[in-house]
Amino acid sequence: MVDKARSQLGIKEATGKNDGIPATRYMGGDTLPWCAGFVLWVYKESGLPLPGNWWKNRAVNALFKTMRESGMETKRPALGGLVFFHRDHSAAGPTGHVEIVVDIHKDGYGFTTVGGNVGNAVRKSYYSRLDKRIAGFADPFADGGHNP
Repeated sequence: MVDKARSQLGIKEATGKNDGIPATRYMGGDTLPWCAGFVLWVYKESGLPLPGNWWKNRAVNALFKTMRESGMETKRPALGGLVFFHRDHSAAGPTGHVEIVVDIHKDGYGFTTVGGNVGNAVRKSYYSRLDKRIAGFADPFADGGHNP
């Protein structure tokens, strides 16, 4: 699953308006913000679809709620897990962005993500788990039944 996320690095919008490959590949043709659509696509393509309604979970708040209600919310980042971010004044609501954790740093505080719709593209980012922008984490592999 982590390899599938990394394989998408560099995919970008055609004109910077949530269009092009991201709209068709991750959002079913809709030109809407696509970070959650990217996450859902990566999991599905890896044979590990996330719980809940795909159509609704393309909205970050809905995906965050689904992860929480499914018992997947965690206090720390997990390999192959999700990190949700606050977005002030976002139409997406209090949790306005989501990325996939692809590496946990040896210090126990830092982690690397791959996220969609980061500067209109799929990009790699680095964070501290203490970053104030983080709204929460989810670990779809907490049951031990999957391999990221």
